[in-house]
Amino acid sequence: VTTQQIEERIQRMDKRFGGIDKRQEFMVIHNISELQWRNRTRDQLLLEEYLNQRVRAFVRVSAGDIDQYIQDHFVELGLGSIHSSDQDIPDDHPIRETIKNLLELNAFDLKKQELLKDLRASSSIVFAGK
Repeated sequence: VTTQQIEERIQRMDKRFGGIDKRQEFMVIHNISELQWRNRTRDQLLLEEYLNQRVRAFVRVSAGDIDQYIQDHFVELGLGSIHSSDQDIPDDHPIRETIKNLLELNAFDLKKQELLKDLRASSSIVFAGK
């Protein structure tokens, strides 16, 4: 993870949650230093990168998966005016790539949740002084 990636993430978070002033206010309330904030952001980016590498390798969407999605959502996709439901949508039709991306994202999210659940179950964090 690069310094630039950390800076970009912090800028996106600032933009989304009300600006630098809101972040600094949050940091004061929670007694978090700028270095701690950057380190937490870096750790989050590292975790996301790890999950992406671990999970993406196991995500596969076949042409059959795409065909099934098209069949199940034919009318919702607005394909009724172009094709009848018993016709194949050509391999080069743009909707196929969009559906593939959607199915990959859904499968990725499911696998990621499974991995996080396993990691939480296997972790052994002990808090000192409690």
